[in-house]
Amino acid sequence: MAVLTIFTADCWRDYRRHVEEKAHEAADTPPLNPLKNLTPPTLLRNRVAALLATTDLLKSGDTLIVGVSGGPDSVALLHILSSAQPQLRCIAVYIDHGLRPDETGGEIELVRGLARQLQAGFERIAVDVITAARQDKSSIEETARILRYQALEEMRRHYQAAAIAV
Repeated sequence: MAVLTIFTADCWRDYRRHVEEKAHEAADTPPLNPLKNLTPPTLLRNRVAALLATTDLLKSGDTLIVGVSGGPDSVALLHILSSAQPQLRCIAVYIDHGLRPDETGGEIELVRGLARQLQAGFERIAVDVITAARQDKSSIEETARILRYQALEEMRRHYQAAAIAV
């Protein structure tokens, strides 16, 4: 809960705008990685660093599982966490729900490239949302959320990570 207090609406909106501007600039002259030169705004990065330094949420050398979809919110989260406390070992985890096959390949490559750029680990996990939703007689959205968090928890245990960030 304490981590959420640093993401005030203004800081988060500014960071998202920063991400979108850099992605738009990259679209004009597309490099191999459109997020290559993207760095978190100082204010938000410093707030996260201060929070992590003054609490026992994470310690130097801890492993942190970061759920990254490739969207601006999760991309920002990985950037912020990896730059706010570089001693953390971040593992970017992309969950393939099997719901958008035309977009998944590009998202996976974006997240893999971002993880490489930030010197984070990368994992891709596929979950079968459609089959599970049919078996459980539940909605696609609910099933996707449950399977996503189960997969992230499996990664946390596998890496003996201190926490999961989403």
